[in-house]
Amino acid sequence: MKKLILACCTILTIGGCLMLGGWAAGGQLYGSYYNGALHPVSESIRDIAYGMKNQWHYHSWVDEHGWHSGWFDDHLDDWIDDTVDQAVDGALDNFDTDWVDDWLDTRHETIASGIDIPRSMDVISSLNFDFSGFSDNNGTINIVSDTASFNVSGADITSSTLDGTTWSLCLTPSGSEQCVINVPYTISYSNIFLNVGDQTVDITGSGPLAADNLEIHIADGTLNAEKLSSDKYNITVQNGKLYAEQLKIGQMSTSGTLDISLGDGSMTATLVGEYPDSSALSYQLDSDSGAILLNGHAISGNASDVHHASQKGSSNACPLLRAQVGSGTLDLLLEDTGRAPIGF
Repeated sequence: MKKLILACCTILTIGGCLMLGGWAAGGQLYGSYYNGALHPVSESIRDIAYGMKNQWHYHSWVDEHGWHSGWFDDHLDDWIDDTVDQAVDGALDNFDTDWVDDWLDTRHETIASGIDIPRSMDVISSLNFDFSGFSDNNGTINIVSDTASFNVSGADITSSTLDGTTWSLCLTPSGSEQCVINVPYTISYSNIFLNVGDQTVDITGSGPLAADNLEIHIADGTLNAEKLSSDKYNITVQNGKLYAEQLKIGQMSTSGTLDISLGDGSMTATLVGEYPDSSALSYQLDSDSGAILLNGHAISGNASDVHHASQKGSSNACPLLRAQVGSGTLDLLLEDTGRAPIGF
């Protein structure tokens, strides 16, 4: 038995040496036979490795139960991909993205309509507002002068454009909704133009609507203003009405000009400033059948039998009033607020 074992080991040793020698000399070690031919061991090992690579994959993912990782075959690979995709889709479904779509639609409409509302008060020095469009309702346009930014609501905006530092706005009230235009209260704009037309416009706010040059046109409409302030006024009223609770002529000093052209309508205003008496105001007045009253006294028109009146103020710094009146009524009250300005 020992001799048989020794002979087998000898044969295996010789076979191994021949195998190594043959492989070193460029030969092949054949380990399998199929498809009618011998196949080397290296091919078998390669096939096994490729099979493992194609059948098994390393994956890691996270779900509500924590992190998972490991080697998985193709079937489990598909299941993992489906599970991850379903989890992602479910998470996205929980987010409400309708507001994004609504915002994009609104933004596209705004861009398409050419409407541009200024966002910063620093870039606007002039206002050009036109309200002369036809409106079949009794809506009121409210200009609010005490905000930090520009805004418009409750109106059919015909156009809103920015040209340099001038904001031009053309609109009419829409339906029964109140139209509100917010403008920042600053020390003064360079120019303000208001074409009231046939509308009803209210000017409110903690600060005055102020400009170096303020021009107002009224056809058959009505303008009610809490506070106005300007160095130079140019006011035209046809058949409509203008009421100013506080109207200041001259912002940085008592000087300034107030030019008024009045047809058949009416204008009532309280001039605030340094007016201890009527001599603190210079005026040049011209009236037809209407009336011009100063502190309740008719100084021009049929009621006074004087159709042209003028006065030089008590000093060169006095504000100047120039007025032409048809058959309407101009009623001005002087209030001395020089030492304690009201609302300015």
